[in-house]
Amino acid sequence: MFGYYGIALDFIVILAFISFWISGFKKGMIRSLLYFIGSAISIFIMSISAKYIANLFFDFFLKDFLLKIIETSILNKDTSKMFMNNFPWFIKIIFNIYKVEENSFLGILTDKNNALIKIADLISPKIINALTIICSGLIYITVTTLIRITTRFLVRLFNFPILSGINRFLGGAFGLCKGFCVILCAVYCLKIAMPNFKKTTILSEKNINSSILFKNIYNFDGRKYLSKIIKF
Repeated sequence: MFGYYGIALDFIVILAFISFWISGFKKGMIRSLLYFIGSAISIFIMSISAKYIANLFFDFFLKDFLLKIIETSILNKDTSKMFMNNFPWFIKIIFNIYKVEENSFLGILTDKNNALIKIADLISPKIINALTIICSGLIYITVTTLIRITTRFLVRLFNFPILSGINRFLGGAFGLCKGFCVILCAVYCLKIAMPNFKKTTILSEKNINSSILFKNIYNFDGRKYLSKIIKF
Protein backbone atom coordinates (compact mmCIF):
# COMPACT_ATOMS: atom_id res chain seq x y z
CA MET A 1 0.00 0.00 0.00
CA PHE A 2 2.95 2.24 0.70
CA GLY A 3 3.89 2.52 -3.02
CA TYR A 4 0.33 3.21 -4.13
CA TYR A 5 0.10 6.34 -1.99
CA GLY A 6 3.21 7.77 -3.68
CA ILE A 7 1.66 7.05 -7.10
CA ALA A 8 -1.59 8.70 -5.94
CA LEU A 9 0.29 11.87 -4.92
CA ASP A 10 2.06 12.02 -8.29
CA PHE A 11 -1.24 11.41 -10.09
CA ILE A 12 -2.83 14.37 -8.26
CA VAL A 13 0.11 16.60 -9.29
CA ILE A 14 -0.13 15.45 -12.94
CA LEU A 15 -3.89 16.12 -13.01
CA ALA A 16 -3.30 19.60 -11.59
CA PHE A 17 -0.67 20.37 -14.24
CA ILE A 18 -2.95 19.09 -17.03
CA SER A 19 -5.88 21.22 -15.82
CA PHE A 20 -3.69 24.35 -15.70
CA TRP A 21 -2.32 23.58 -19.18
CA ILE A 22 -5.83 23.15 -20.62
CA SER A 23 -7.01 26.35 -18.93
CA GLY A 24 -4.00 28.28 -20.28
CA PHE A 25 -4.40 26.78 -23.77
CA LYS A 26 -8.08 27.76 -23.93
CA LYS A 27 -7.46 31.30 -22.71
CA GLY A 28 -4.28 31.85 -24.70
CA MET A 29 -1.08 33.59 -23.63
CA ILE A 30 -2.41 37.13 -23.94
CA ARG A 31 -5.51 36.58 -21.83
CA SER A 32 -3.76 34.36 -19.25
CA LEU A 33 -0.84 36.74 -18.84
CA LEU A 34 -2.98 39.86 -18.66
CA TYR A 35 -5.37 38.24 -16.17
CA PHE A 36 -2.39 37.27 -14.01
CA ILE A 37 -0.82 40.73 -14.28
CA GLY A 38 -4.22 42.29 -13.68
CA SER A 39 -4.71 40.36 -10.46
CA ALA A 40 -1.22 41.34 -9.29
CA ILE A 41 -1.83 45.02 -10.14
CA SER A 42 -5.24 44.92 -8.43
CA ILE A 43 -3.75 43.47 -5.25
CA PHE A 44 -0.90 46.03 -5.31
CA ILE A 45 -3.23 49.02 -5.82
CA MET A 46 -5.60 47.63 -3.21
CA SER A 47 -2.81 47.21 -0.64
CA ILE A 48 -1.45 50.75 -1.00
CA SER A 49 -4.69 52.71 -1.42
CA ALA A 50 -7.52 50.95 0.46
CA LYS A 51 -6.56 52.23 3.93
CA TYR A 52 -5.90 55.74 2.61
CA ILE A 53 -9.28 55.91 0.84
CA ALA A 54 -11.02 54.48 3.92
CA ASN A 55 -9.47 57.20 6.11
CA LEU A 56 -10.46 59.91 3.63
CA PHE A 57 -14.03 58.62 3.47
CA PHE A 58 -14.22 58.49 7.27
CA ASP A 59 -12.83 62.02 7.71
CA PHE A 60 -15.05 63.63 5.05
CA PHE A 61 -18.34 61.76 5.48
CA LEU A 62 -18.53 59.99 8.85
CA LYS A 63 -16.32 61.68 11.44
CA ASP A 64 -18.44 64.79 12.12
CA PHE A 65 -21.65 62.77 11.86
CA LEU A 66 -20.47 60.28 14.50
CA LEU A 67 -19.05 62.97 16.77
CA LYS A 68 -22.44 64.72 16.71
CA ILE A 69 -24.20 61.48 17.75
CA ILE A 70 -21.70 60.93 20.57
CA GLU A 71 -21.90 64.55 21.75
CA THR A 72 -25.72 64.52 21.75
CA SER A 73 -25.79 61.27 23.74
CA ILE A 74 -23.41 62.71 26.33
CA LEU A 75 -25.48 65.90 26.69
CA ASN A 76 -28.70 63.87 27.01
CA LYS A 77 -27.02 61.57 29.55
CA ASP A 78 -28.11 58.51 27.58
CA THR A 79 -27.57 55.03 28.95
CA SER A 80 -25.27 52.64 27.09
CA LYS A 81 -28.26 50.93 25.46
CA MET A 82 -29.80 54.23 24.31
CA PHE A 83 -26.39 55.35 23.09
CA MET A 84 -25.96 52.22 20.93
CA ASN A 85 -29.42 52.69 19.42
CA ASN A 86 -28.54 56.21 18.25
CA PHE A 87 -26.17 54.90 15.59
CA PRO A 88 -27.37 54.01 12.06
CA TRP A 89 -27.79 50.36 11.03
CA PHE A 90 -24.49 50.06 9.14
CA ILE A 91 -22.51 51.24 12.18
CA LYS A 92 -24.41 48.74 14.35
CA ILE A 93 -23.35 45.96 11.97
CA ILE A 94 -19.70 47.01 12.39
CA PHE A 95 -20.18 47.03 16.17
CA ASN A 96 -21.56 43.48 16.02
CA ILE A 97 -18.63 42.28 13.90
CA TYR A 98 -16.02 43.82 16.20
CA LYS A 99 -17.98 42.91 19.34
CA VAL A 100 -18.54 46.49 20.51
CA GLU A 101 -21.26 46.00 23.13
CA GLU A 102 -23.15 48.15 25.62
CA ASN A 103 -20.71 47.38 28.42
CA SER A 104 -17.90 48.75 26.23
CA PHE A 105 -19.14 52.25 27.08
CA LEU A 106 -19.78 51.72 30.79
CA GLY A 107 -18.07 54.46 32.76
CA ILE A 108 -17.02 56.35 29.64
CA LEU A 109 -20.33 58.15 29.03
CA THR A 110 -20.28 59.59 32.55
CA ASP A 111 -16.80 61.04 32.08
CA LYS A 112 -17.82 64.55 31.03
CA ASN A 113 -14.32 65.78 30.26
CA ASN A 114 -12.96 62.89 28.19
CA ALA A 115 -16.05 60.95 27.04
CA LEU A 116 -16.07 62.34 23.50
CA ILE A 117 -12.38 61.59 22.87
CA LYS A 118 -12.47 58.15 24.53
CA ILE A 119 -15.53 56.96 22.59
CA ALA A 120 -14.16 58.32 19.32
CA ASP A 121 -10.85 56.53 19.94
CA LEU A 122 -12.73 53.31 20.75
CA ILE A 123 -14.99 53.12 17.70
CA SER A 124 -13.04 55.00 14.99
CA PRO A 125 -10.37 52.31 14.31
CA LYS A 126 -13.05 49.62 14.00
CA ILE A 127 -15.10 51.64 11.52
CA ILE A 128 -11.98 52.49 9.49
CA ASN A 129 -10.98 48.80 9.43
CA ALA A 130 -14.42 47.85 8.11
CA LEU A 131 -14.23 50.61 5.48
CA THR A 132 -10.76 49.39 4.47
CA ILE A 133 -12.13 45.89 3.82
CA ILE A 134 -14.99 47.31 1.73
CA CYS A 135 -12.63 49.61 -0.20
CA SER A 136 -10.24 46.70 -0.82
CA GLY A 137 -13.02 44.65 -2.40
CA LEU A 138 -14.30 47.54 -4.52
CA ILE A 139 -10.81 48.50 -5.73
CA TYR A 140 -9.96 44.90 -6.63
CA ILE A 141 -13.21 44.38 -8.54
CA THR A 142 -12.94 47.73 -10.36
CA VAL A 143 -9.31 47.35 -11.46
CA THR A 144 -9.79 43.68 -12.41
CA THR A 145 -12.90 44.52 -14.46
CA LEU A 146 -11.09 47.31 -16.35
CA ILE A 147 -8.16 45.02 -17.11
CA ARG A 148 -10.49 42.23 -18.30
CA ILE A 149 -12.26 44.65 -20.66
CA THR A 150 -8.86 45.71 -22.05
CA THR A 151 -7.83 42.06 -22.34
CA ARG A 152 -10.88 41.16 -24.43
CA PHE A 153 -10.00 43.95 -26.85
CA LEU A 154 -6.39 42.78 -27.15
CA VAL A 155 -7.40 39.12 -27.59
CA ARG A 156 -9.45 40.10 -30.66
CA LEU A 157 -6.23 41.29 -32.29
CA PHE A 158 -4.89 37.72 -32.06
CA ASN A 159 -7.82 36.07 -33.83
CA PHE A 160 -5.76 35.47 -36.99
CA PRO A 161 -5.16 31.70 -37.49
CA ILE A 162 -1.34 31.79 -37.16
CA LEU A 163 -1.26 34.25 -34.26
CA SER A 164 -4.13 32.43 -32.54
CA GLY A 165 -2.21 29.12 -32.65
CA ILE A 166 0.94 30.71 -31.21
CA ASN A 167 -1.14 32.50 -28.59
CA ARG A 168 -2.79 29.25 -27.48
CA PHE A 169 0.50 27.32 -27.42
CA LEU A 170 2.17 30.00 -25.29
CA GLY A 171 -0.98 30.12 -23.14
CA GLY A 172 -0.57 26.41 -22.39
CA ALA A 173 3.08 26.96 -21.44
CA PHE A 174 2.12 29.88 -19.21
CA GLY A 175 -0.61 27.73 -17.66
CA LEU A 176 2.02 25.12 -16.71
CA CYS A 177 4.20 27.82 -15.10
CA LYS A 178 1.21 29.22 -13.24
CA GLY A 179 0.23 25.69 -12.18
CA PHE A 180 3.71 25.07 -10.81
CA CYS A 181 3.51 28.24 -8.70
CA VAL A 182 0.04 27.35 -7.37
CA ILE A 183 1.04 23.74 -6.59
CA LEU A 184 4.23 24.99 -4.91
CA CYS A 185 2.19 27.34 -2.69
CA ALA A 186 -0.28 24.55 -1.86
CA VAL A 187 2.52 22.14 -0.95
CA TYR A 188 4.17 24.85 1.16
CA CYS A 189 0.91 25.22 3.11
CA LEU A 190 0.84 21.44 3.56
CA LYS A 191 4.39 21.59 4.91
CA ILE A 192 3.24 24.01 7.60
CA ALA A 193 0.31 21.74 8.44
CA MET A 194 2.39 18.52 8.34
CA PRO A 195 2.86 18.29 12.14
CA ASN A 196 -0.94 17.91 12.40
CA PHE A 197 -1.02 14.86 10.11
CA LYS A 198 -0.63 11.38 11.53
CA LYS A 199 2.02 9.01 10.17
CA THR A 200 -0.66 6.75 8.70
CA THR A 201 -2.13 9.38 6.34
CA ILE A 202 -1.35 9.74 2.64
CA LEU A 203 0.69 12.86 3.47
CA SER A 204 3.09 11.09 5.81
CA GLU A 205 6.85 11.51 5.19
CA LYS A 206 7.09 7.85 4.18
CA ASN A 207 4.46 8.18 1.46
CA ILE A 208 5.87 11.49 0.21
CA ASN A 209 9.33 9.94 -0.18
CA SER A 210 7.83 7.11 -2.26
CA SER A 211 6.53 9.61 -4.83
CA ILE A 212 8.57 11.18 -7.63
CA LEU A 213 6.96 14.45 -8.75
CA PHE A 214 5.35 15.32 -5.43
CA LYS A 215 8.59 14.63 -3.54
CA ASN A 216 10.58 16.98 -5.80
CA ILE A 217 8.00 19.74 -5.40
CA TYR A 218 7.82 19.12 -1.65
CA ASN A 219 11.62 19.41 -1.32
CA PHE A 220 11.90 22.33 -3.77
CA ASP A 221 13.95 25.20 -2.32
CA GLY A 222 13.47 28.36 -4.34
CA ARG A 223 16.24 30.16 -2.46
CA LYS A 224 18.91 27.82 -3.88
CA TYR A 225 17.76 28.42 -7.45
CA LEU A 226 17.50 32.15 -6.86
CA SER A 227 21.05 32.32 -5.46
CA LYS A 228 22.34 30.41 -8.51
CA ILE A 229 20.60 32.84 -10.87
CA ILE A 230 22.01 35.85 -8.98
CA LYS A 231 25.55 34.37 -9.08
CA PHE A 232 25.17 33.64 -12.79
